[in-house]
This record gives sequence, structure tokens and C-alpha cells, in this order.
Amino acid sequence: MPRNYETTPLFTRETVKKLSVGVMVVIGFLLMAFADYSIMTLTRPTCYDPFDQDERHRLNMVWVDVEPHGCISYSTREYTARLANVPSDYNRRVEACKATPFVVHGQSYLPHTCEDNGPDAVIGTWHANQRQPDCVTFWTDYKDKGCASPGSRKRRIEHRLENLPRGGDWREFSATTPAMFGDMYFPGAQEAFQSAWGVYGLWEIDDHEC
Repeated sequence: MPRNYETTPLFTRETVKKLSVGVMVVIGFLLMAFADYSIMTLTRPTCYDPFDQDERHRLNMVWVDVEPHGCISYSTREYTARLANVPSDYNRRVEACKATPFVVHGQSYLPHTCEDNGPDAVIGTWHANQRQPDCVTFWTDYKDKGCASPGSRKRRIEHRLENLPRGGDWREFSATTPAMFGDMYFPGAQEAFQSAWGVYGLWEIDDHEC
């Protein structure tokens, strides 16, 4: 395989850093200071409380015009739908959208994003991981490419990505398609590149012989 293709590093998702003790103490005092206000605000009954399941059921807010779209990452398809029966004077449409679940093949999801285009045009978007066959990519053609460099203590492994959907983002699929080799599990490729022969994922694993 020619090696003159530029590889793309594939970064893992960011993790949330823990708050320092000092920050947590300050937050605690603020919460205590506004406790009474918060309790009154959050418990006051309102006819348009989007987090009140009974109220949403009374209004019969449901998702309609459901449309499946393309695969956006490993095993994951995008869906959109419109929230129906939203009153014209309802001024918290986005909150209602975020609180209304959508069921795909028996599994409930809350929207990934909500778009407010008016009372009759609240659009929700979902990224549903349903392991649909046309969204499930996998790795083949395992190749040991040797040591990454002399003295690196790293060995370079290459795989070819298969079943990439038409129009799919090869970088996203490479980063999210799991791989197993050498009794090790990887949630996705560490690097990837695209060539005339396809999309390839790259890994560097520990090897003291290198």
C-alpha cells in the first residue's frame, strides 16, 4: 500500500474536567442563597410547563412527519420529525421539544437538537444508534506495518474500512468503528487516510521490540 497519503489524527471526545473544591463551595453557597426562589419558581404550576409530562399529554404533543436520513457515524442514523399540536401562544417551544421523547424501534430518545421555526414548525433531530446494517462499518485486511520508527517501542497496525455508506464521513466512521486485535479493544482508529483503494485506519500499539 502506498504510504504517500496524508493521515488524519482522530481525536477522542472531550471529557468533562472535575470542578475544584473551592468552586464547588462557592456554588454551594449560591445554591443555598437562592434556594427559596428556586423552589417557588420550579414548583409553581404553570399551564405551559414543558417538563410536565401530564401537560404535554393533555395537549397531545407528538412527533409527526418522521424522516430517516443518512448514517452519520458507526451504527448511527439521523432522524428528523415535527412536533405537532403546539399551541400558537406557546412561548417555550424549544423546551417542549427537548422534553418530548421519540421512539425508534422500541427505544426512546430525546432530541439531539431542536429548531424553532414557529408553532407548527418545531423540528427535532435525533442521532439513533440502532445497529442498522447499512450503518455498521467494520475493519478488514489486518496488516502489521512494522515498527513506527527505530526505538519508538511502537508497532503500526493498518486495517481497511468496509461498508462505508455512500456520502458518509470517512473520518467520523473511522473514529467510531471499533476494532479488536492482539487481545486489545479500540473504540476507533487513531489515525485514518483515504486513497484510491479505500479508507484505512491506523493504530500504534506498544511493542518493546521496536
